[in-house]
Amino acid sequence: MDVVTAREVMTEAVRLAEHTARFQAKYGRFYTLKPGSPADAWALYQDILSDQCRIATLLDDASLEQLHHRCGAWWAREDVIDTGVVRELMAEVGNLLTCCAYFEASQDERDWSYAVQLSQRTIAGMLHPTSLQLAGDEKLRSPRQRYAS
Repeated sequence: MDVVTAREVMTEAVRLAEHTARFQAKYGRFYTLKPGSPADAWALYQDILSDQCRIATLLDDASLEQLHHRCGAWWAREDVIDTGVVRELMAEVGNLLTCCAYFEASQDERDWSYAVQLSQRTIAGMLHPTSLQLAGDEKLRSPRQRYAS
């Protein structure tokens, strides 16, 4: 993980925040998706899942396997990530960006930073498990390409 990639994660987190806020404003926090739900609800749900997949694809592989759950399993309570969890995720992405910049500027001889790794694991722990699986599958299929919806 480097600063440039951390910025990409922030860009995707902003997109996730936008889609999540739209979903929550239209359908409420605890909306349950079902076969009769409006097409717009399903489209926003897919956008939100795709946003999470793009974030997960940008993270290091190890972080997708060694998660740190700060917010608990929100997906067990809700169909769609809520804006509160997204705010926590964005704060952690800001921390990731700061850690990457500090590590790069310090010119430390080590080839990794525990703070950068922990931050990535925390971000991964806030994402829906399906998005982590899809991101992992995408990385196996085409390791040089990013997930795109």
